[in-house]
Amino acid sequence: MQPKHGFAIAILMLLLLTPAWPLVGMTEPFVSEGEFLHSEGENGSQTNSQVVYGSEQYLAVWQEMPRRSTTINEIRAARLKPDGQNLDAGGFRVAARPSYFAMARPIFDGEQYYLAWIEYPRENLADDPGVIYGARVDPHGRVLEPGGRILDGSRIRKDLPDLAFGDHGGLLVWRQGGNQIIARRLDPRAGTFDERQIIVFEGKNAMSPHVAHTAGVFLVVWERWSGSAETEGLYAARVDTTGTVLDVPAIQLAKKLGHGRNALLAADAKGFLVIWENGWESTENGVKGISLQGAKVGVDGRVTELDSLSIAGGSIFKTLADVAFDGTNYLIAWWEVQPFSDSASKPFPPSPFIVPEKKEMRAARVSPTGRILEGHGFTIRPETEPIVFRVDRESLACDGRSRCLVTYTDFDHRLHIKKFRISRRVIDLRDR
Repeated sequence: MQPKHGFAIAILMLLLLTPAWPLVGMTEPFVSEGEFLHSEGENGSQTNSQVVYGSEQYLAVWQEMPRRSTTINEIRAARLKPDGQNLDAGGFRVAARPSYFAMARPIFDGEQYYLAWIEYPRENLADDPGVIYGARVDPHGRVLEPGGRILDGSRIRKDLPDLAFGDHGGLLVWRQGGNQIIARRLDPRAGTFDERQIIVFEGKNAMSPHVAHTAGVFLVVWERWSGSAETEGLYAARVDTTGTVLDVPAIQLAKKLGHGRNALLAADAKGFLVIWENGWESTENGVKGISLQGAKVGVDGRVTELDSLSIAGGSIFKTLADVAFDGTNYLIAWWEVQPFSDSASKPFPPSPFIVPEKKEMRAARVSPTGRILEGHGFTIRPETEPIVFRVDRESLACDGRSRCLVTYTDFDHRLHIKKFRISRRVIDLRDR
């Protein structure tokens, strides 16, 4: 018996003396620090939220239809301290017109924030080509171009914008005319656009571009639904700071219809992490469960595929929420949806306008080398009601010190903000 006691004591002492290396599964690397409604719905319908970190604070941006209006939409913003303190109760107005706004993710250039969006008149949303606007916001919450400045008013259809900031300015990307992925360089400090359009890709049914930057390189990713099994899927191309496209032909990250949907990306100091939804395959009851897949893309264009995040299949449907770099690891957030029990009579997955039986937000970390630290993830926002949310847009940002903020809109069009931190003490021993 003595050797067994001695061994047990040795193990206990090892655990006590190495608090930074707990065993896998002992605790979750997540500390919730509160969730709150931005304005308790007093201001009307709030949708399509975005958030960015900069100047020791977050800037949250969203689209809002005031309660007493059926025509005017607004872009509003609010600054939030890392502890969740709201510096602009109800938010401040960036733009207000009888239009629909397709907003890019805001950026911070080291001195000020920059917002960009494509605007369509409400009475002609489907056919109008759209106008690209931009506006600067300083760290004190002052809008330097109230209503925005026109950046591109050309008569070609523009949609699905995204924006990233690099060493020598920003890069705004969008889909143009249904078959082009276009980029233009931006000086966010002056609020001016490079006149030259960069054709990142041209081909049938290119859509949903997103962009990130690191180490002098932008990476643009997009989906393509071409009608051909050989060319459908998810693509990427690097663009340098001079506007030169470095990958012609583009890099294909995922192949065939139903793979490579809803891709998002983030960057660390040496490369990019691209995450997308996989497994959109039809069954007699609709679509089977979705997994999340990913790849690391280096600044040299080299691709390293990640293993499946092990959250796939079965009766759980996953929708990717957002991905960010927290200063140590990447953080991937997604929603888990339990399908209806009567799956033969109700579509699966549920559409954004159908309330499922269960929904919770989960997350997992991925190291900069591409190692997945929590295969099944951990809960950010647990299910709290039998019938929960219709979520139309989520956004995640971190402060570089493992403190993060996530925004989303609930079924009643109310903006929620949840702050949390990732514990650095929790390390998966399999990564050592």
